[in-house]
Amino acid sequence: FLAMSANYATDSTVVVGTLGDDSAFGVSTDGAVSFNETGLIDNSAASGAGNEGALGTITSVELSPSFATDNTIYMITENDNAVVNDSNVWFSSNGGVVWTRAAALNWATAGTGTVAFTPDFEAGVAGTVYAAETGAGALDMVVSSDGGTSWSARTAANVTGINSLATEGTNLYAGDTAGGTVAKSTNEGWTWAAANAVASGASTRVASLKVSGNSVVVGGGGGTVRRSDDGGVTWALQGAGGLTAANVFVAFADNIVYAVETATGNVFRSVDAAAWVEIGSASTGADATDMELAADGSLYYLEVAGQSVYRTINPTTAVPIPDVTWQDMTLLPAANGAAAGLSISPNATGGVTV
Repeated sequence: FLAMSANYATDSTVVVGTLGDDSAFGVSTDGAVSFNETGLIDNSAASGAGNEGALGTITSVELSPSFATDNTIYMITENDNAVVNDSNVWFSSNGGVVWTRAAALNWATAGTGTVAFTPDFEAGVAGTVYAAETGAGALDMVVSSDGGTSWSARTAANVTGINSLATEGTNLYAGDTAGGTVAKSTNEGWTWAAANAVASGASTRVASLKVSGNSVVVGGGGGTVRRSDDGGVTWALQGAGGLTAANVFVAFADNIVYAVETATGNVFRSVDAAAWVEIGSASTGADATDMELAADGSLYYLEVAGQSVYRTINPTTAVPIPDVTWQDMTLLPAANGAAAGLSISPNATGGVTV
């Protein structure tokens, strides 16, 4: 069914009900240009050929940069199906109590999906949010430049597939899934100049990609960390060895770069690109998958198998004496399966939401 508001001339509201797999009740407030599905969403595990209607795995969850005021969270779910690759983009504007499906996507490549915000994002007000497929050959994404109200499709270029994504203003960076290339779009993903795709020196893949102003730091799949302070034009090695040949996830502030090894869970610090120093000797467990640095200076990373979030509130402390201390914030109740991602409220004051 389709119905228009009695006040359509002023509120541009249209509601629709759809049939079949992934059917839902949808609402548009922009004259049917775009719809958000707000209820009666058919995600039955048994629906559709190959069960593509199943909600499947949560692959990315990100808190809005303005979470302290807009309470907005975005999430991507990827159906656990090798034949049909439908993915869903969801958002919640009340801290995760109620979810709305913003997009149901049939991406060409079976990826895992990732979400990225510009630092000025505020739901329904300003800023840009990106939702992209990830994995070998994955190049598709959807973009909203009006705080998540309406969406358009974009396609990345000059990488073999999107492995990581980060933003700063209108600049969008994509890290390669099969090498160290970092591609850059200067117009929110509309075009990707070949000259802006530069080999960072990270090996195997760009496992982690963080941006602040013109500074970009990447963690490679081969244990290397590289930094650019000119928006990705030139790159320099951070540290001097000391990291294992596995995925490295990074965070940084000014001249201090932090890195956690996936294989060991050990965390390292490099100041002014000097040699790596382990902080909190034999700090924690293995299978690290993400790292975030909060505005208050506290450092977090996620350990997959044990489903623990590790935190230190003193990551800049001298080592080995008195040394950095870590707190194990085990997820309770435990997640169903392995923990997949970590997000914090980056601009929060008086507390950090994780």
